[in-house]
Amino acid sequence: MNRTDIPVVDLLENIFMRRKATDYGDEPISMSQHMLQTARLAERANADNTTIVAALLHDIGHYANEFPHCENNGTDNDSHELIGAHVIEQWFPEVVTDCIRYHVQAKRFLCSTEKNYYDSLSQACKASFLSQGGLMNSVEILNFRKISTL
Repeated sequence: MNRTDIPVVDLLENIFMRRKATDYGDEPISMSQHMLQTARLAERANADNTTIVAALLHDIGHYANEFPHCENNGTDNDSHELIGAHVIEQWFPEVVTDCIRYHVQAKRFLCSTEKNYYDSLSQACKASFLSQGGLMNSVEILNFRKISTL
């Protein structure tokens, strides 16, 4: 059976179970635990189901090699958000894939515009923040504001 023949929930559950020990930087939790933790936080904040799903899958691009239609292995931070949006777009609505596609820019935006946001990040998030471009300049902030209100 080809992985594309497997229902998406079964495919994702299988990935999370097999990859549950994948490191999340120097953090004491794994990548899967990080994604589950993010979804739990969204749920506790009374987010809608779409947002909870997007939170759960925000870093799925790191597991890109699990999807047969993706040529990138997704192991690095470079473009994992774009890769993640691409690998799941056949199963989820655009609002979910857009949340995944823009979550790195959102982190950069919040670090650039919210005084204490950077301090609230874990060490792994701070390290990835720097490798993903760091603080936004004024043009990037303006451009992100335009796309985040669409």
